[in-house]
Amino acid sequence: MSTRRILDVVRALFLAASAACAAAAYIWSQHPSLVERVDTHLVRRYVHDAQRDLQRAKNLAAAGRRADAIATLEARVPELRSAQRGDRLERSRIEALGLLADLLAEEGRNELALSYAEELFAHDERDLLNALRRARLLGLLGRHQEALAVLEGAARIGGTTPRIARPYLEALTRAGDADRALQVILGLGERGPLGLGPGTWEAFLSPGQGPPQRARAKLDISDAGALGWTLAVEAGPTPLSKVRLDLPVGAHLDLEDLNVRLSHADGGDTTLGMGEVARLANIERIGDRLRYGGGADPFLVLEVPEAARTRPVTEVRIIAQVRTSLDVATRKLLRDAAQGADRSALIAEFGEPMVTRLEAALR
Repeated sequence: MSTRRILDVVRALFLAASAACAAAAYIWSQHPSLVERVDTHLVRRYVHDAQRDLQRAKNLAAAGRRADAIATLEARVPELRSAQRGDRLERSRIEALGLLADLLAEEGRNELALSYAEELFAHDERDLLNALRRARLLGLLGRHQEALAVLEGAARIGGTTPRIARPYLEALTRAGDADRALQVILGLGERGPLGLGPGTWEAFLSPGQGPPQRARAKLDISDAGALGWTLAVEAGPTPLSKVRLDLPVGAHLDLEDLNVRLSHADGGDTTLGMGEVARLANIERIGDRLRYGGGADPFLVLEVPEAARTRPVTEVRIIAQVRTSLDVATRKLLRDAAQGADRSALIAEFGEPMVTRLEAALR
């Protein structure tokens, strides 16, 4: 092709682009309603349809129809892959990929689940929720060193939050890194598994009739793990039928020597213990110990004996010994590391309260 011919083509393309720009500017300025209609159509066609399918998949998953939910998401994900940072479809893309990875993991299809989690990582390397997902999947696939590297990266980005602390410690356990596991759990202090109830505790005092009294508090638990919480009955002396105690979500605690003491208006008292525990939710009973290791709503309910239900109560005192809960493998690893460590050096670096608390957890 001659130079003249090339220049003619370039000139034609330039004129066409200019005409298109002029037409677009004219339409935007003179016919905004047309632009709005086109935008509405595109939003409905791409954004709303994606959100509808995502919600449908969530509903299917909630109904136990995982296979249908997975099929719905797999059909939608290819179209969402074009969404970039700041696009209206970005949130739908992130949710769809994350949900798809989680559902596939529940089906035991961990390799495929990991591929979607890696796709999310490529989109946003700072997504801490997805980092936990990737680490969990890598651990399930036996790739423990990679899982540990993922969690270390997440800790560098977001700090070693309580949500990262436990899987990080578990990854160190799987990797058999005893010395670093010891340093990590002590270094985390109150922010880690040794934190005794760092969240909010709740109690509900239920009378025979009427709504329960609710109390919420961040309890001051002693370094030795002693919990003591006194609640006055706000309505005045009232007969009670039940006492419910809600543990802080994510704290991973053992409760021992649990006693709930009811002070009656007649000067006597009634003590409720393990024999009066009528219901446990997300809490496991191990002999005389109650263990919370996960779940969104951990609580226990104690029934007031029939003989005490007619005696008005003025005050309730909840007493227990609180220890951090560690799985068997982590406890063994840390016990071995602690036995070979210099206790005085650990106290000098991390403080005696944390060292004492760890020792109690390892017994």
